[in-house]
Amino acid sequence: SVEGNVWAFGADIYLLPGSQVSGDVVSLGGNIEADPKSLIKGNKQAFPDFNLPFFGLLASEHSAATFLFIIEVLTIILYLIILFLVIHFSAGHLGEVVDVMHNRWRGSLLYLGIAIILTPLLLLLLAGSILGIFIIPLFGLFLLVATYLGCLGFFVRLGLWIRGAKETTPLSLYTSGLLGLLIIRGPVVLGILFTLLTSSLMQGIGRFMMMIGGAAFYLSCLYGLGGVLLKLRLRSHFAPAP
Repeated sequence: SVEGNVWAFGADIYLLPGSQVSGDVVSLGGNIEADPKSLIKGNKQAFPDFNLPFFGLLASEHSAATFLFIIEVLTIILYLIILFLVIHFSAGHLGEVVDVMHNRWRGSLLYLGIAIILTPLLLLLLAGSILGIFIIPLFGLFLLVATYLGCLGFFVRLGLWIRGAKETTPLSLYTSGLLGLLIIRGPVVLGILFTLLTSSLMQGIGRFMMMIGGAAFYLSCLYGLGGVLLKLRLRSHFAPAP
């Protein structure tokens, strides 16, 4: 017995004798076979000719990997759009972050360590105060933006290093950021595709590539955060007096 509706995507529905559905039974891309001794209290609708690209994968045992692949591709597209906007409106600031990561990598790691130690303490202090209700969301937004910008800066720095380029023109920043993004997130995309294969060896390799790519991405975000914090510190230290 099913309380509610039954939907299938790209698959058939079979109702055995004695089965009951209190709602509708709908199959998109499949058929419905109901035994005369089964009961459907709602409507029964089948659309066997309903076809979409990759629709069968969404209803197969690879549905989770398919959704991950779609999300990963959309994430890469989002990163490219944000990278373009950051370079278009603030190429100078991004170039400064890239220079800090290259020339002051020890300082970037130091500020990352300071942030990891002080952030939980600061949040605990703010949580016990009335001002924390207003400051904690702003502080979280600051960390999110700083981490995102630092991640983009790390992609650009990685791409510049691989290309052996030294110029920081907008076009060079964007192409280098694209190259760095593909190197960091590429293993994740390939790993997801490998998990769609039937071979257990390939699936194991795919999961390993996803793990390596995910770890590299999070490490690049953390290092980028340290670079942005150091860049803000240097900018405030050398800012001209009013």
